[in-house]
Amino acid sequence: MTGKTRDVIIVGAGPAGAVLAYLLARFGLDVLVLEKATLPRYKTCGGGVTLKTLQNLPFDAGPVYECQAVGGILSYAGRQLLKADLGWTVAWTVMRGRFDHFLIQQAVMAGATLVEDVAVEGVTLHDDRVVVHSAKGDYAARLLVGADGVNSGVARSLGLLPDRRVGVAVEAEVAVPPSGLEAQGAYATFDFGALPHGYGWIFPKQDHLSVGVFQAQPGKAAGLRQRLDQFIACQPALQGGQMLHFQGHPIPLGATRQPVDRGRALLVGDAANLADPWLGEGIYYAVLSARLAAPVMLLLAGWLVARALRPPVGS
Repeated sequence: MTGKTRDVIIVGAGPAGAVLAYLLARFGLDVLVLEKATLPRYKTCGGGVTLKTLQNLPFDAGPVYECQAVGGILSYAGRQLLKADLGWTVAWTVMRGRFDHFLIQQAVMAGATLVEDVAVEGVTLHDDRVVVHSAKGDYAARLLVGADGVNSGVARSLGLLPDRRVGVAVEAEVAVPPSGLEAQGAYATFDFGALPHGYGWIFPKQDHLSVGVFQAQPGKAAGLRQRLDQFIACQPALQGGQMLHFQGHPIPLGATRQPVDRGRALLVGDAANLADPWLGEGIYYAVLSARLAAPVMLLLAGWLVARALRPPVGS
């Protein structure tokens, strides 16, 4: 066994895992976060953070905001239909690598322990603890949280969400001339004619544009790179741009009434299949699920500790 038995082990240092770790550590729980990557790492995501997400964050993430979007552009197959300036910030954009790293740093400063480069290989539930297995050793805790994304190894190990429905997004970071940044401005573009059963997006960042397409339909990943290229070709702000990074990723589609807990273990965020099935927004649901899970886990952890310390009957 690697180290002592913790109050809570959280697998995954994305928004759900980081916010939950922060909340639990602030209240004095011994929290260990296991992350398979070395942070910061690139994450496929448009990086749009909505107002409702910010309202649920337990701290200010202002240092990692890239741009404040003051409105939106609605287009269809590259033809602009509507451009709305609401006169106030409607969303903030982030680079997910920096954003996720900032969130987990807040958790560490609150008292959580982060161990990176640990790939979880399996989970064993016992009557009095949960054991997480990895190539670097086993870790034990009273409670376990799977916050390890849509391809959650914790969920697979526990037999949870076997019939998960996912769509696919492909995204690129595109460097454009100053004229392209000026043309896009502080607006988020949504093009619902970019592909069937999905949409294309453009989100402004400080020095480039994040561009992608999302197919909200299971098993339809073929041809998405071509769809992205077609979308880029018909967007005026992207002309003369250079693709800096390209990557695809599955997106949970929700809409499944299946358990997200078993024994001493619980899933949150993408691991629990929580996302908007139309737009694919996941950060809000990651943060909200962490906020909902925190008080339950605090009470349960306290009860488990009290039970463990209670003297046997008749002693």
